[in-house]
Amino acid sequence: GKLKNQEGMLRDTARNEPYREALERAMKHLPGATVMDIGTGSGFLAMLAAKYGAKKVYAIEGSPEIARVASRLSRSNGFGRQVEVIPKHLEDITEEDIPLQSVDVIVSELFAHFLVGEVGLQVVTEAKKFLK
Repeated sequence: GKLKNQEGMLRDTARNEPYREALERAMKHLPGATVMDIGTGSGFLAMLAAKYGAKKVYAIEGSPEIARVASRLSRSNGFGRQVEVIPKHLEDITEEDIPLQSVDVIVSELFAHFLVGEVGLQVVTEAKKFLK
């Protein structure tokens, strides 16, 4: 189920290429940034942020099974030092996990209608406390 979904998304170049291009452009202006990836899934966005210059990426994933996969993928792709996968839901993250006001950029692929839906606005509001 969940792993098949991740595999399908990783193979979707029409989906992935715009993310890659956007992160490549954005990170040119944010070298050495600290990034938070909410709902990291496979860790795709987290690894892109690391590839394009993030000093630290907190990759948050609520599914323990998928978090283990993201952790393995980031290590096997050489991003083990930069990408820290946190197997928790955002609302369960404490300042022991991620220091408050330590994050420069938040990336996520939120599925919500105009940020109003299953998690959209709630997630953005919850994550604000981690931004510098």
